[in-house]
Amino acid sequence: FPSLRLWLWESTLSAFLSYARAVLNPACSNPRSSPPAPQNRLRSTNPRLQDVKKDDPRSCPKGTRLLRRLYHTVKEKRASMADVLTPEQRRRCMSRIRRRDTKPEIVLRKALWRIGLRYRMDVKLPGRPDIAFMGKKVAVFVDGCFWHGCPNHGRIPSDKIGYWAAKIQRNKDRDERVNIELSRMGWVVLRFWEHELKQNIEDIAAVIRTTVA
Repeated sequence: FPSLRLWLWESTLSAFLSYARAVLNPACSNPRSSPPAPQNRLRSTNPRLQDVKKDDPRSCPKGTRLLRRLYHTVKEKRASMADVLTPEQRRRCMSRIRRRDTKPEIVLRKALWRIGLRYRMDVKLPGRPDIAFMGKKVAVFVDGCFWHGCPNHGRIPSDKIGYWAAKIQRNKDRDERVNIELSRMGWVVLRFWEHELKQNIEDIAAVIRTTVA
């Protein structure tokens, strides 16, 4: 487990760095984590600490600076490290993400069923609408906040930013193409964000009922 080994190494290094700062140079330690030194504190007899400036990190002992540099190097490496899963493991995880019957979709379908609306699912239309009213030509999509780039809750992962940004942008471009294509076919397209279903499912059901009426 590369990630576990790296985490253990980083934790050990962080603890040793804190200990080294407190022992070698109390002036370079975090002032918030230690009580203020008394005014009559005796001057250190260590020649390496004779001319330490409290607010100048460059004046810390050389060993502490090396540990700090190594610590930040490990942090940067961890932030930019490659996927810890093999391609086959990542492919298996991605394949388990449901294309349909997600929790928000089920919640919406139950709400529509309670108010007496009947619909079809997985209809062979552009974009494969989550819910379709064939007689009224109304297509309903439930867009996930992550996969479709919600402006309020969509967050791009910190690792492989370029990959995820391009992938989410392709999803948004495909949604626009699907909307245009369905509109040309005479369909009314309704799209709802995942977080909207969690906030006011009854209002969304009412909007759909008004549209298909």
